[in-house]
Amino acid sequence: MEVALFLADVAQIADGKLNLLGAGWTFVGPGPAGMAVAGVLDIEGTDLMPQSLTLTLVDEDGNDLQIVTPQGHLTVIKVEGSVHPDPGAFETQPYVSVPLAFNFALLELPAGRTLAWKLAVGDNVWLRRFFTRPSY
Repeated sequence: MEVALFLADVAQIADGKLNLLGAGWTFVGPGPAGMAVAGVLDIEGTDLMPQSLTLTLVDEDGNDLQIVTPQGHLTVIKVEGSVHPDPGAFETQPYVSVPLAFNFALLELPAGRTLAWKLAVGDNVWLRRFFTRPSY
C-alpha cells in the first residue's frame, strides 16, 4: 500500500478523480487557515480486507495537536473512517487507486510551528509536514 499526499487550498473528488486547487504549499498563516489534505491511496490486490483510516493533525513531536475552536474550546482535529477495496477491481489490474479529499475551514493554528497531517491506513502511517509562519 502506498499513498501520495498533498496540501492544497481545496480538494474535490469527481468521477473517481482527484481535483486540487492551490496544491503544493508548505507554509500557512499566521491566522485562521483553510486547507485541504488530499491524496491517492494505491491498494494492492493482496490488501482486500477493509482497512481503518485516520487523519490527524499532529505537532512536531507527533502528538495530537489541540487547537482552540471559535467557541474557545480545545479540540483535536481527527477524521476516522475506513477503506473497503472492491475485490472485483483486482481482476483486471494489480492495484486500485483510491482518491482521498479532506477539506478544513479556518483552522486556528499556532504560529511559528512545524505541524503535520498524519494519515494511518491499517498498519501504514504517512506524514505530510507543513509550517506556520510566525506572528508579527
